[in-house]
This record gives sequence, C-alpha cells and structure tokens, in this order.
Amino acid sequence: MFACTLACITAAARVLMRMGHNGLVHQRLGLAHRKNATPGSAVLVSGILTALPVTVLALRGVAGTDIYGWMGSLAVYGFLTTYGLAAIALPLYLKRNHHLTSASLILSTATTLAIVLALAGTLYPVPERPYNWLLYVYLAYILGGMVWFGLTTRRQPSAI
Repeated sequence: MFACTLACITAAARVLMRMGHNGLVHQRLGLAHRKNATPGSAVLVSGILTALPVTVLALRGVAGTDIYGWMGSLAVYGFLTTYGLAAIALPLYLKRNHHLTSASLILSTATTLAIVLALAGTLYPVPERPYNWLLYVYLAYILGGMVWFGLTTRRQPSAI
C-alpha cells in the first residue's frame, strides 16, 4: 500500500512539475531542487493532496479498509482513463506519422475494449453504497480539471 501510494505521489509530482512549466499551475511547482534535481514543491503538494482525503475520512471514523477500498477505486478510474486515452491516441499518432499497421490498430482496439469492459465491471452489477457513487465523484473531479484547464488556457493561451 505504501509503495503504491508513493509511486502515485511521485507520478503526480512529475505531472505537476510539467504543468508548472506550462503555466497551468503556479510556476513554483515547475522548479526542481538545485542539488537533487527533484520536484520538491510538487512532491509536497502531491503528498498533501493525497493525504488530505484520507485524513478527513480517518478523523470522521471511517475504517482503514474502507478508506483503502474507496481511494483505490478512485485510483482505478484514473488508471483506466489514462490507459484508455493512450490506447485511443496510439493509432492516431501512428497514422499521423505514417507508421500505423494492422497489428497496432488491432492491439489498440482490443486494449480499448478491455478497458471499457473493466469499467463496465465496476458499474454492473450495481455495487453497494458508497461504491455505486464513486464513479460520479471521479467524473466531478475530471470535470473540475477540465474547467481549470479551460480557465487557465483562456487567461494564458501559451499554457497549451
């Protein structure tokens, strides 16, 4: 559990660092440590944002196993989204660069289908509460990110 959380914080920090470089978040998050060349500020922010919902739930008396299940389910939606978008983007990228083959198209299609089936498996049969509404929490999070992106790029078109 610790290793998975640390890996997610590390990956999120690298994304925040790139977003800082591109002007999508405060530029301080885009800076690397002078000596270690690590995204210290982004790691700190990622760690706090990771610990915050867990801390709030724990203070409200939610059992650790429930917190683990809920946060893990939200993370799975994120991974499915990321992998699904990559599987869809691959043939588009390959076609644009004149490297699309039948094999890569079949692989991408099969991967996308597998991801859709995995997502369907989390929704049907309808899981018990609160798992039945976690997808909506995730979708609200994604929508919030899209709104943030829209507002940021409207103010600063060079951020794209």
